[in-house]
Amino acid sequence: MPTHCPCPLCNFEKNTADLVSQDDRIFGKCVQCSLIYCNPSAHPTITLEQERYDTHLNTPENPGYRSFLSRAVDPVLEILRTNVDSAKPSGDAKHPSTSLRFPFPDGDFEVVKNSRGTEDIVPDGNTIDNSRVDGIEENFNEITRDGIPNFAIDDKAKTGDHHLRMGFNMRSENTGRSGLHALDFGCGPGPVLSLILRENGIRCVNYDPIYYPDWPETTFNLIFSTETFEHFHQPGETISQINDLLQPGGILCVMTEQWTDISRFSSWSYTRDDTHVCFYHTDTFQWICEKFGYEILYNDRKRVIILQKRPTS
Repeated sequence: MPTHCPCPLCNFEKNTADLVSQDDRIFGKCVQCSLIYCNPSAHPTITLEQERYDTHLNTPENPGYRSFLSRAVDPVLEILRTNVDSAKPSGDAKHPSTSLRFPFPDGDFEVVKNSRGTEDIVPDGNTIDNSRVDGIEENFNEITRDGIPNFAIDDKAKTGDHHLRMGFNMRSENTGRSGLHALDFGCGPGPVLSLILRENGIRCVNYDPIYYPDWPETTFNLIFSTETFEHFHQPGETISQINDLLQPGGILCVMTEQWTDISRFSSWSYTRDDTHVCFYHTDTFQWICEKFGYEILYNDRKRVIILQKRPTS
């Protein structure tokens, strides 16, 4: 690895001694952010990348691939189910409550649980009177529909048959409208993840530089990037673009196999794919968090890490 080849993530000049992948490519490890990356001269052309991707059987009809993606989707859904329990206390001393607010494309919504055993639902900062709320479960953790906690609001609250899911997701039975607006960044030729999200009531837009090249024209409060980060030729630039697409308070779920033991790099099967040009460590994601302003919500230290962008002050 030439000394003049800086890290493509943090732009630091120094890297460790050369590492050799299973397919004999030369990599270096950044001493600042711990990204392992190959020399740009070894990057595949976009034609070679597409030829490789076209051999993948990543289709909705492939149950194995759906199961593989569930490793990323399931932890995100679990976070959506349990976020209220981890919310910080709010409200007055007599009636303390827990509350969590997230930005939605159609306006902010907040679910508040207070010590009186009632729930206040706050759209755009205007509290709906509890007497006008019908059928809200007493236990925020109770699974009532599709495996997701479900808060039914009657038409007196002027929300029709919408459901407010843990303060994240507003859904209409008639339209499938969802307060979560997701992006599958790097979806590939068969956008299976967006189908899975729609099955869970979450709208999803597809983007891929080869197969769905139209750049998104809006921002999102949920972004998935599954088996994509390892393909970034310029990860610093691309992650900055993803950051611009994610709303403050939004969630970024990344699925990429993390390296853990540098002594095993040469025998690591993940390096055998010549379209995999950079590899991340938990320390790398920590650097990303510090650089772009994120918190780690979940990390299995193997393949899936979920980050939350800090809300603007």
